Amino acid sequence: MAAKFKHDAMMKKFNIEMRARTIAAPTNDKEVKEQLRNFEEPICLFGEGPSERRDRLKNILAKLEVCLTPLPCASGRILSLPSTVATR
Repeated sequence: MAAKFKHDAMMKKFNIEMRARTIAAPTNDKEVKEQLRNFEEPICLFGEGPSERRDRLKNILAKLEVCLTPLPCASGRILSLPSTVATR
């Protein structure tokens, strides 16, 4: 039983990573920061550049899409995919 849960968790992580590689995210750093703000995520982590910020946004979007469940954020608000996100 524990092996099944471990396998399911690994498959979910793999699917998130695969989707993050193909998801469309803005390349403009201002737009990336704006979307991170909408998800109530920090707009910049220490030592993080624009490409790492964009990757972090892509991971957030992929988690929302793959898990198909809205994510709660720090304020208690429920987050779901914005309508402006292009998906394949």
